[in-house]
Amino acid sequence: NQTPSAFRQLITAQEESQQSHSLRQVIFGGEALDTVMLKPWYARPVNAGTQ
Repeated sequence: NQTPSAFRQLITAQEESQQSHSLRQVIFGGEALDTVMLKPWYARPVNAGTQ
């Protein structure tokens, strides 16, 4: 469970890292989600399996 603001920080940190992750699903809450902010996340092949 993440707020979009907190997930944005994860996106930034993950862009700077070459390590893979095991994140399978994210549930957003607490504030409005602008889905455009997810584009950098899904642009990386390592993140393609995250729902």
